[in-house]
Amino acid sequence: MGWQIGKSSWTFNLDPEIRRLDMIARSVNVYRRACSGPRNIFRDDEACTFGRPRTLGSCDIAIFGDSYADAYAPAMNLLAKGAGLSGRQITVGGCLALLGYCEIISPYATEARCRALREAMLRFVEGNSRLQIAVLAHRWSIYTGTDLYSDAGPQPFYLLGSSQDDRSEQRSLQVFRASLAKIINFFVGRAIHILLLGEVPSLGRDPMRCVAVSIKGGLDKYACHRPATGVHKRLDGVNRLLSEIANRRSGVSFYFPLEAMCDETSCSPIVDSVYMYRDGGHLNRIRAEDLSRSMRLPEIRPRQ
Repeated sequence: MGWQIGKSSWTFNLDPEIRRLDMIARSVNVYRRACSGPRNIFRDDEACTFGRPRTLGSCDIAIFGDSYADAYAPAMNLLAKGAGLSGRQITVGGCLALLGYCEIISPYATEARCRALREAMLRFVEGNSRLQIAVLAHRWSIYTGTDLYSDAGPQPFYLLGSSQDDRSEQRSLQVFRASLAKIINFFVGRAIHILLLGEVPSLGRDPMRCVAVSIKGGLDKYACHRPATGVHKRLDGVNRLLSEIANRRSGVSFYFPLEAMCDETSCSPIVDSVYMYRDGGHLNRIRAEDLSRSMRLPEIRPRQ
């Protein structure tokens, strides 16, 4: 859960813009609590189905991934409704919805949780004969051995191909590439189109707190940004990899969120007067829904 103004000594009789900010920052994916996590993946398919109702007990589209996929789910809901498709999220925070890796070394996930996600993904595909679009969304960069920036300092993640693997950026990237190739072959081989969603830029701090402080102090709330150079340094490598795969492989497409969230000089928590985040890196529900206007699903014909 992202930071909320009401829990941080702010009072609601202050600036009405702070109240509006708090309302937006609190907005989360409505399916998150009941439908995300290893215990909820198959708990209640009807309540967790977005878009239109399922046909013959099967979804047409699914979004797989970590908490960044969960934050993208409201956008997928609107896109599915517009396309007349039924959808479901299969998400576990801190875990990677790819095949072939052995373990993630991470402060936010356990081997059991991540194994549950991989197994659930395979089970879901097996049980949904009408599935035609698989959406993959993650905080991709942390799985390539890149240090996770935080106010407390760098926190390295490592992706292992076996328990004997070196914990290094180079090896993590090798395992990531192999695991990504394996999941793409898995879906494409079943005539399921893959939509890769690029990583939402992390601002490395709580941007909504910065905006609230700026509003309260009469400062420029648009100053709570992060230079685009830092964002590109972190994300350009993995975005280039995802884009190249989409350009090279039939049945794979890529969405690049930085085009809608950053300008040439900076990435801001406010775009077109819309507050974007619920914490340092996750979209709030309202902004995810707004972002759907810049996204497109691949054209498919629902299976009969």
